[in-house]
Amino acid sequence: MLARRLLALALLPLALLIAIQVLAQWRDGWFAMDDRFIGPDAYMRTVRVLDLLDSGDWFDNVIERSNAPRGEVLHWTRPLDVLILAGAAPLTAIAGLNWRDAVYLSGTLVSPLLHILALFAFLWALRPLLDERGLLLAGILFAAQFYLAFQFAIGRPDHHGLILLLDIVLLGLALRLIGPGARMTQALAAGGLAALVIWVSVEGLAIAALLLSALAADWVLRGRETVARGWAVAASLGLGLAIALLLERPPGDWGNISHDRLSLLHLGYAGLALLAWSLAYIWPAAWQRPALRGSALLAGLAIGGGALALYVQRYGLPAMLAGPMAEVHPRVVAEWYRFNKEVSPLLDPGDLAATLPKFIAHLGMAAISLPAMVLAIQRRRGHLRACWLLLLTAALIALALALREVRWSGLAQVFLLPGYALAAAWLIAALSRTPLRLTARTLVPVLFAVSFLVLGALLRRAESDAAPATADCDLKAMAEALNEAYPDRPRRIASFIFYGPELLYRTPHAVIATPYHRNAAGMLDVIDLLGADDMTRARAIAARRGIDLIVICHGNSEADKYRRDGARPSLLTRLERGDGPGWIGPPRPLALPGGRASAFEASP
Repeated sequence: MLARRLLALALLPLALLIAIQVLAQWRDGWFAMDDRFIGPDAYMRTVRVLDLLDSGDWFDNVIERSNAPRGEVLHWTRPLDVLILAGAAPLTAIAGLNWRDAVYLSGTLVSPLLHILALFAFLWALRPLLDERGLLLAGILFAAQFYLAFQFAIGRPDHHGLILLLDIVLLGLALRLIGPGARMTQALAAGGLAALVIWVSVEGLAIAALLLSALAADWVLRGRETVARGWAVAASLGLGLAIALLLERPPGDWGNISHDRLSLLHLGYAGLALLAWSLAYIWPAAWQRPALRGSALLAGLAIGGGALALYVQRYGLPAMLAGPMAEVHPRVVAEWYRFNKEVSPLLDPGDLAATLPKFIAHLGMAAISLPAMVLAIQRRRGHLRACWLLLLTAALIALALALREVRWSGLAQVFLLPGYALAAAWLIAALSRTPLRLTARTLVPVLFAVSFLVLGALLRRAESDAAPATADCDLKAMAEALNEAYPDRPRRIASFIFYGPELLYRTPHAVIATPYHRNAAGMLDVIDLLGADDMTRARAIAARRGIDLIVICHGNSEADKYRRDGARPSLLTRLERGDGPGWIGPPRPLALPGGRASAFEASP
């Protein structure tokens, strides 16, 4: 019965979701039908999956042709690879596709399929809080969020969509675990799913911490009855992370600590949580007697705090707070972050003209959602009040994370949408007592769905720089031109950082730089090579890397970083002017339908 009702409520949002995905494809020229993905991560993910198929070695994470000649080990993990291969396998068996085409088709479709699952999960998650009208509004508003649609876009095999799906399911389980009738199976499932999302990416620590904190707050309010559920979540989390660690890393690598990828460090977090909930079991009488609860709590906090202090002393507080970027080279942070929109601030006080429109378009709903959730907390009683308090807390945390890095905006939207939908439902209910009642049921959802998006777009258009943009290069055409110009053997290419993954996917050549923090050496060598004003130093870098080709797109914005004129022009500037050093040959123009690119043979 529940599944049937959710299906009925999801029909309209599902139609809208599919329409937006198709509209995005139409707007961008149906690129998914032309062997194209969205962004470098999609190409690198596909290279990784194809490498797994070629080698058959589950534990081999080295992309041999990246960071040449050393190879690159990504911080990504295997769950999304498995999903892509699971979709590709039947395409080879039933449709007769070769593995490369099957992987491409599976990678193209995996995220929109996760988007559909996320819609159903979202409606299920909010069922304890909203009536059917509120759920319908929530589903419509969920489907209408273009930032979420981009995370699940066709042609974007990226783990961010999988993370959001798992986060939504965990939200639903958290709301049920702090309510009446919570079951142990739900607690065990929540811990296991939290382990899975941390395995997918250590960003999952945020939702796991939120889940455990919600249970801890519930214990403070309700006492003993929450302890079993909290212990079950922590135990299941620890067991799940242990299994994931065995599956992800080879035996000789189990003890290696890394902050950006599942390691023993993250299993230790689960151990600390399990210790805290075990302490709650040790003194059951104390939890039941208010007179003893305070002193027992202080004792538990002292023991848990001591364990945490030892853990922090071993691994370092700054590293823990830095998270995945704890071990990144400082120059990479300074040089690369400015070009990586995903990790840039959503709202930058120093650049409001560029960032304020994006903030309004994606998270402007906070102006309505947050007050609505505060009102819901005031009006609700019992566990419903606790659920709305959990959502408000989660929304504020996610907002803070999104303000720091754009990539958290999807999670912030998920936590803000319940309050936003509630506000829309209240407005419709208020207007239903007026002659506008029929109009309100149609216009209010539309206004809530598009108003902030349109406002952000108008602000962006009004504040945008009118200077014409130079033409970037078609990387697919560039790769085909390179394959045609250099068919005899694979070359080692120095090119722009964000070009690396697609060149790996489309050519047999090797590259130096890719836009991933673990490839700091490759990024810095390309930055220092193309920006060098000392040709002796540039030649030393090229010789050390064994660079055969330097490939430049003259209209790409990254080129601006390396252009320096004057008495000591940079290597890139000299190459563009046609007076490169003697160990670099003349330019070889690459025929492209748009943009202008050149290849230079190097003999350092």
